[in-house]
Amino acid sequence: MCGWPNGGVIFGEYLCVLPLDFGPATEPEALAHVDVHFGPTSGAGWDGGGRMLRVAGPKDCASTGNGWYFDDPSSPTAIHICPSACECAKKQPGHFSIVFGCWTNAAPGVMDAEIACPRCAEHRPNSCGKATAGFGFGVVKCAFPLQYDWDPAHTNLKYVQHGAVAGPEEPWDGYLTWVPSLEYCDHVEEGWTYDMTTNPPTVLVCPSACSCAEVKGAMLMLEAGCPRLEWNGG
Repeated sequence: MCGWPNGGVIFGEYLCVLPLDFGPATEPEALAHVDVHFGPTSGAGWDGGGRMLRVAGPKDCASTGNGWYFDDPSSPTAIHICPSACECAKKQPGHFSIVFGCWTNAAPGVMDAEIACPRCAEHRPNSCGKATAGFGFGVVKCAFPLQYDWDPAHTNLKYVQHGAVAGPEEPWDGYLTWVPSLEYCDHVEEGWTYDMTTNPPTVLVCPSACSCAEVKGAMLMLEAGCPRLEWNGG
Protein backbone atom coordinates (compact mmCIF):
# COMPACT_ATOMS: atom_id res chain seq x y z
CA MET A 1 0.00 0.00 0.00
CA CYS A 2 1.15 3.56 -0.66
CA GLY A 3 2.17 5.65 2.30
CA TRP A 4 -0.75 8.06 2.60
CA PRO A 5 -4.05 6.80 1.16
CA ASN A 6 -7.06 8.99 1.91
CA GLY A 7 -9.85 6.47 1.52
CA GLY A 8 -11.20 3.87 -0.81
CA VAL A 9 -13.85 1.25 -1.50
CA ILE A 10 -13.52 -2.45 -0.72
CA PHE A 11 -15.34 -4.94 -2.93
CA GLY A 12 -16.59 -8.05 -1.17
CA GLU A 13 -16.62 -10.28 -4.22
CA TYR A 14 -14.23 -11.07 -7.01
CA LEU A 15 -15.47 -8.64 -9.61
CA CYS A 16 -13.36 -8.39 -12.73
CA VAL A 17 -14.96 -5.01 -13.47
CA LEU A 18 -15.03 -2.51 -10.60
CA PRO A 19 -17.55 0.36 -10.94
CA LEU A 20 -16.05 3.83 -10.70
CA ASP A 21 -19.01 6.07 -9.92
CA PHE A 22 -18.24 7.43 -6.47
CA GLY A 23 -16.00 9.74 -4.46
CA PRO A 24 -12.95 11.66 -5.70
CA ALA A 25 -12.33 9.21 -8.52
CA THR A 26 -15.09 10.96 -10.48
CA GLU A 27 -12.99 14.17 -10.66
CA PRO A 28 -10.69 14.34 -13.72
CA GLU A 29 -7.81 15.76 -11.65
CA ALA A 30 -7.96 12.72 -9.35
CA LEU A 31 -7.48 10.01 -11.98
CA ALA A 32 -3.70 10.02 -11.48
CA HIS A 33 -4.30 9.21 -7.81
CA VAL A 34 -6.40 6.07 -8.19
CA ASP A 35 -4.89 2.73 -7.22
CA VAL A 36 -6.19 -0.83 -7.22
CA HIS A 37 -5.19 -2.96 -4.24
CA PHE A 38 -5.62 -6.67 -3.66
CA GLY A 39 -5.18 -8.34 -0.31
CA PRO A 40 -6.62 -8.79 3.19
CA THR A 41 -8.61 -5.90 4.60
CA SER A 42 -9.57 -4.86 8.11
CA GLY A 43 -12.33 -2.30 8.52
CA ALA A 44 -11.44 0.63 6.29
CA GLY A 45 -7.74 -0.24 6.22
CA TRP A 46 -5.45 -2.38 4.10
CA ASP A 47 -3.21 -4.67 6.13
CA GLY A 48 -1.55 -6.83 3.51
CA GLY A 49 -1.40 -7.64 -0.15
CA GLY A 50 -0.29 -4.88 -2.45
CA ARG A 51 -0.87 -2.38 -5.20
CA MET A 52 -1.70 -3.62 -8.66
CA LEU A 53 -0.17 -2.18 -11.82
CA ARG A 54 -2.09 0.17 -14.11
CA VAL A 55 -1.58 -0.64 -17.80
CA ALA A 56 -2.74 1.31 -20.83
CA GLY A 57 -5.41 -1.14 -21.97
CA PRO A 58 -6.42 -4.78 -22.48
CA LYS A 59 -3.69 -5.42 -25.06
CA ASP A 60 -1.10 -4.73 -22.34
CA CYS A 61 -2.50 -7.25 -19.86
CA ALA A 62 -0.20 -9.97 -21.15
CA SER A 63 2.85 -8.01 -19.94
CA THR A 64 1.95 -8.34 -16.26
CA GLY A 65 0.21 -10.78 -13.96
CA ASN A 66 -1.40 -8.09 -11.80
CA GLY A 67 -2.66 -5.46 -14.22
CA TRP A 68 -5.71 -3.21 -14.44
CA TYR A 69 -6.91 -0.44 -16.76
CA PHE A 70 -9.64 2.19 -17.13
CA ASP A 71 -12.43 1.50 -19.60
CA ASP A 72 -11.94 5.10 -20.83
CA PRO A 73 -8.71 6.80 -19.65
CA SER A 74 -10.13 10.32 -20.00
CA SER A 75 -13.59 9.72 -18.50
CA PRO A 76 -13.71 6.27 -16.90
CA THR A 77 -16.80 4.60 -15.52
CA ALA A 78 -15.13 1.33 -14.53
CA ILE A 79 -11.82 -0.33 -13.77
CA HIS A 80 -11.11 -3.62 -15.53
CA ILE A 81 -8.91 -6.20 -13.82
CA CYS A 82 -6.81 -8.06 -16.36
CA PRO A 83 -8.20 -11.60 -16.88
CA SER A 84 -5.15 -13.46 -15.56
CA ALA A 85 -5.06 -11.29 -12.42
CA CYS A 86 -8.76 -11.77 -11.76
CA GLU A 87 -8.54 -15.56 -12.14
CA CYS A 88 -5.51 -15.68 -9.88
CA ALA A 89 -7.27 -13.60 -7.21
CA LYS A 90 -10.14 -16.08 -6.99
CA LYS A 91 -7.68 -18.62 -5.57
CA GLN A 92 -6.31 -16.26 -2.89
CA PRO A 93 -7.71 -14.77 0.34
CA GLY A 94 -8.46 -11.08 0.03
CA HIS A 95 -10.48 -8.44 -1.79
CA PHE A 96 -10.08 -5.96 -4.60
CA SER A 97 -10.16 -2.34 -3.46
CA ILE A 98 -10.08 1.00 -5.24
CA VAL A 99 -7.88 3.33 -3.18
CA PHE A 100 -7.54 7.11 -3.51
CA GLY A 101 -4.83 9.61 -2.68
CA CYS A 102 -1.52 8.23 -3.96
CA TRP A 103 0.21 8.61 -7.29
CA THR A 104 -0.96 5.63 -9.33
CA ASN A 105 1.28 2.57 -9.54
CA ALA A 106 1.54 2.51 -13.33
CA ALA A 107 3.59 0.73 -15.96
CA PRO A 108 6.25 2.84 -17.73
CA GLY A 109 4.79 5.09 -20.39
CA VAL A 110 1.23 4.98 -19.06
CA MET A 111 1.55 8.20 -17.07
CA ASP A 112 4.00 11.09 -16.76
CA ALA A 113 7.29 10.25 -15.10
CA GLU A 114 7.87 11.32 -11.53
CA ILE A 115 9.46 14.76 -11.27
CA ALA A 116 11.94 15.74 -8.58
CA CYS A 117 10.22 17.29 -5.59
CA PRO A 118 10.75 20.45 -3.54
CA ARG A 119 14.09 21.08 -1.86
CA CYS A 120 15.84 23.95 -0.06
CA ALA A 121 13.71 23.73 3.08
CA GLU A 122 16.01 26.14 4.92
CA HIS A 123 14.96 28.87 2.49
CA ARG A 124 11.22 28.22 2.56
CA PRO A 125 9.18 29.73 5.43
CA ASN A 126 5.95 27.92 6.28
CA SER A 127 4.28 30.52 8.45
CA CYS A 128 4.09 34.30 8.37
CA GLY A 129 2.41 34.79 11.73
CA LYS A 130 -0.28 37.10 10.34
CA ALA A 131 -2.26 34.82 8.04
CA THR A 132 -6.01 35.41 8.22
CA ALA A 133 -7.47 32.61 6.08
CA GLY A 134 -6.58 29.77 3.74
CA PHE A 135 -8.06 27.16 1.44
CA GLY A 136 -6.95 24.25 -0.71
CA PHE A 137 -8.34 21.41 -2.79
CA GLY A 138 -8.63 17.67 -2.27
CA VAL A 139 -6.79 17.10 -5.55
CA VAL A 140 -3.97 19.14 -7.05
CA LYS A 141 -5.05 21.88 -9.45
CA CYS A 142 -2.47 23.67 -11.61
CA ALA A 143 -4.77 26.60 -12.40
CA PHE A 144 -7.68 27.94 -10.36
CA PRO A 145 -9.30 31.32 -9.57
CA LEU A 146 -8.19 33.48 -6.66
CA GLN A 147 -11.27 33.59 -4.47
CA TYR A 148 -12.85 35.82 -1.82
CA ASP A 149 -11.48 39.07 -3.29
CA TRP A 150 -8.11 38.42 -1.67
CA ASP A 151 -5.30 40.89 -2.36
CA PRO A 152 -2.99 39.14 -4.88
CA ALA A 153 0.08 40.82 -3.37
CA HIS A 154 -0.78 39.51 0.11
CA THR A 155 -1.58 35.92 -0.84
CA ASN A 156 0.89 33.03 -0.65
CA LEU A 157 0.75 29.55 -2.11
CA LYS A 158 1.83 26.87 0.36
CA TYR A 159 2.93 23.29 -0.31
CA VAL A 160 1.65 21.02 2.49
CA GLN A 161 2.50 17.32 2.48
CA HIS A 162 -0.13 14.72 3.40
CA GLY A 163 -3.02 17.06 2.66
CA ALA A 164 -3.43 18.82 6.00
CA VAL A 165 -1.69 21.55 7.97
CA ALA A 166 -1.93 19.30 11.03
CA GLY A 167 -0.23 16.41 9.27
CA PRO A 168 3.41 15.39 9.78
CA GLU A 169 5.73 18.18 8.70
CA GLU A 170 7.97 17.45 5.74
CA PRO A 171 11.23 19.23 4.88
CA TRP A 172 9.70 20.75 1.76
CA ASP A 173 6.55 22.15 3.44
CA GLY A 174 6.15 25.90 3.08
CA TYR A 175 5.51 28.78 0.70
CA LEU A 176 6.26 28.44 -3.00
CA THR A 177 7.94 31.37 -4.72
CA TRP A 178 5.92 33.86 -6.75
CA VAL A 179 7.37 34.74 -10.16
CA PRO A 180 6.23 37.37 -12.69
CA SER A 181 5.03 34.75 -15.20
CA LEU A 182 5.35 31.09 -16.07
CA GLU A 183 8.33 32.00 -18.26
CA TYR A 184 10.30 32.52 -15.02
CA CYS A 185 9.53 29.07 -13.57
CA ASP A 186 13.03 27.82 -14.33
CA HIS A 187 14.52 30.54 -12.12
CA VAL A 188 13.07 29.03 -8.92
CA GLU A 189 12.74 25.52 -7.57
CA GLU A 190 8.98 25.66 -7.01
CA GLY A 191 7.10 28.61 -8.37
CA TRP A 192 3.69 30.07 -9.10
CA THR A 193 2.19 33.21 -10.58
CA TYR A 194 -1.07 34.89 -11.67
CA ASP A 195 -2.91 35.47 -14.91
CA MET A 196 -4.13 38.99 -14.18
CA THR A 197 -6.15 39.19 -17.40
CA THR A 198 -8.96 37.17 -15.82
CA ASN A 199 -11.48 38.31 -13.22
CA PRO A 200 -10.78 37.14 -10.60
CA PRO A 201 -7.06 36.53 -11.25
CA THR A 202 -6.12 32.93 -12.03
CA VAL A 203 -3.49 31.21 -9.91
CA LEU A 204 -1.00 29.36 -12.15
CA VAL A 205 1.35 26.78 -10.62
CA CYS A 206 4.67 26.12 -12.35
CA PRO A 207 4.63 22.68 -14.05
CA SER A 208 7.42 21.15 -11.95
CA ALA A 209 5.82 22.25 -8.67
CA CYS A 210 2.41 21.00 -9.76
CA SER A 211 3.77 17.64 -10.90
CA CYS A 212 5.67 17.21 -7.67
CA ALA A 213 2.57 17.87 -5.58
CA GLU A 214 0.67 15.32 -7.65
CA VAL A 215 3.35 12.66 -7.25
CA LYS A 216 3.68 13.21 -3.51
CA GLY A 217 -0.06 13.55 -2.83
CA ALA A 218 0.50 17.01 -1.35
CA MET A 219 -1.98 19.85 -1.04
CA LEU A 220 -1.42 23.29 -2.54
CA MET A 221 -3.07 25.84 -0.26
CA LEU A 222 -3.62 29.57 -0.70
CA GLU A 223 -3.08 31.65 2.43
CA ALA A 224 -4.13 35.28 2.81
CA GLY A 225 -2.78 38.00 5.05
CA CYS A 226 0.98 38.21 4.44
CA PRO A 227 3.05 39.69 1.61
CA ARG A 228 3.75 36.96 -0.91
CA LEU A 229 7.12 35.26 -1.01
CA GLU A 230 8.63 36.66 -4.21
CA TRP A 231 11.57 35.77 -6.41
CA ASN A 232 14.09 38.57 -6.05
CA GLY A 233 15.79 38.07 -9.39
CA GLY A 234 13.97 40.80 -11.23
